Amino acid sequence: MKGLRSKHTGGIKESIQQVFGWYEGHAGQNLWPTDRASGAYIFRPATQKPQYLDSHDSHSAKIYKGPIVHELHQYMEPGWVSQVIRTYANDPDVEFEWLIGPIPISDGVGKEIITAYSSLDLDSQNTFYTDSNGRQMLKRVKDYRPTWTLNKTEPVSENYYPVNSRIAISTNNENDQFKQITVLTDRSQGGTSMQDGQVLTKNC
Repeated sequence: MKGLRSKHTGGIKESIQQVFGWYEGHAGQNLWPTDRASGAYIFRPATQKPQYLDSHDSHSAKIYKGPIVHELHQYMEPGWVSQVIRTYANDPDVEFEWLIGPIPISDGVGKEIITAYSSLDLDSQNTFYTDSNGRQMLKRVKDYRPTWTLNKTEPVSENYYPVNSRIAISTNNENDQFKQITVLTDRSQGGTSMQDGQVLTKNC
């Protein structure tokens, strides 16, 4: 399900895409560390690429326009993902209010739900920033640790960091016009940037 596609602010149009997806959770037995199951407090995808919800799946959308607020209400069939996208007059921010669940498990597959926000023309060069317990922002680089060599055995989960208040990417090329995307959260989530111009947040 695709949400926001572009945002106009001060006569400037920025192309942004937002989609929902999920990783298949690892179905371990928790008998030893390497066999830990994905679940509460443990994020271990069985596959390293997410499955995005198809934007062509049956869903409905309604638009409500007022003098101050515009809202887009989206409902994905069979009804376990929905959201409201909200914009305010004279405000560059966009508000996403999503609702997920009950997550279907009749297929015997656990699902780790994510949201992906992507800019089509922002060169972040594998660099992103997450807050340190709601305080200063810390620089993160995909597949890198500044003080030790990373053993890349689980490429997805080892690049996710706690996000208590915000995660951001910005233009990392001096030759480009500076741009930045910041996702402000109203609850603690996990976050990463697995490819340039993209922010992923783990919702559940």
